[in-house]
Amino acid sequence: APLDADALAAAEGAVLGAGPAHPDLLVELMALVVRGDLALAPEVETWPMSRYADALAATRGPPAHRLPVLVPDEPT
Repeated sequence: APLDADALAAAEGAVLGAGPAHPDLLVELMALVVRGDLALAPEVETWPMSRYADALAATRGPPAHRLPVLVPDEPT
């Protein structure tokens, strides 16, 4: 739905946005993960590639508590 700017202004609301991270910061982010200073496990949930549609559906609707991350299917 389009943003109702008048209602937002009347409620003294704020619009926040963020652009993509600078590529140099991704290396720093991964260093934090490797050192154990940033735990990703509580924030993500792995899904097999074969369940791509289910993982995508998990991102729709109410905010997910954990971000779905696709991983290769287990060999059978």
